[in-house]
Amino acid sequence: MTVVATARDRPVDGSWTGSGPPIFIPFQHPRLVRAPPSGPDWLHEVKLDGDRFQARVLQGEVRWRSRNGVDRSALLPDLSARLADLPDCILDGELCALDRAERPNFSLLRARLGARQRHAARDPLVFFAFDLLHLNREALLRRPLAARHEALGRLLRRAPLDGPIRSAAAITDPDPLGWARREGFEGVVSKRLDSPYAPGERNDSWRKSKWRPSQEVVIGGWAMTGSRKFRSLLVGVYDDGVLRYVGRVHTGYPRRVMPELLARLRAVRSETCPFEAGDPPRKDPAVQWTRPVLVANIDFAEWTEHGRIRQASFKGLRSGKSPQDVVAEISESPAE
Repeated sequence: MTVVATARDRPVDGSWTGSGPPIFIPFQHPRLVRAPPSGPDWLHEVKLDGDRFQARVLQGEVRWRSRNGVDRSALLPDLSARLADLPDCILDGELCALDRAERPNFSLLRARLGARQRHAARDPLVFFAFDLLHLNREALLRRPLAARHEALGRLLRRAPLDGPIRSAAAITDPDPLGWARREGFEGVVSKRLDSPYAPGERNDSWRKSKWRPSQEVVIGGWAMTGSRKFRSLLVGVYDDGVLRYVGRVHTGYPRRVMPELLARLRAVRSETCPFEAGDPPRKDPAVQWTRPVLVANIDFAEWTEHGRIRQASFKGLRSGKSPQDVVAEISESPAE
């Protein structure tokens, strides 16, 4: 059973004097907006295409937890060794696999984590730390981001710039989203420098903007060709607790990911359509339903006026995300 320490369990300000940092602090999440905010009050960082992780260091022991608090430390002993000499702390960041161009690649990350799970290989992964939530006996959550960011820089000042533990770099270009697109990154995360850390919240102090939409979706089945070969995933999102069909994902399936993907799909086959809305396809020999337990990441061109995804491409399976938490991400324009 995973033990999760929330703000309700332990104080989140500097007054707490326990024997070490909390076991896990629920993540703060950015709100999707159309464009990054401007002005000197904002820090802009690359939106990294990876898995959110929290690293907790206590007396030289390092534990890694995913976004829902599940302990994944067994997969990351090499990264743990790099953090073991740090003082007691909690780091918030993104676990990534880098391609030959040094760009985060989500599909590559899924493949490398899968290989580690099977004890088949331990290809390199990189953890980009972008926040410091706890240091020694002090919780930093109520400190402004600028102070937390400065403390993080001091903590990791000896980490090699090209090593497996890195500080997330700030974007200084006056057009951060344009820069991200030119450099081959999917978007920007903008954070108010005067904002505290808000565990478990999604508010306007953190905002993400993307030049190409991406979305988490719940897999509800797959379609096959006439020769019974895999053709596409059938996917949906939740609306008020109801799984709504939003379309098919036809592309983005590298040969290396197909054996694991098909094995995962077959393990959750079902005779019942999981979609309760959205006009899903009728059951026929070319359609196989699944229980709605797998979550995928996709890129796509746009949402249609009928609530469907257009030109969707598969990026990989998402771990550590409850399917019931997957909803349509529609960009907003919050007040500055």
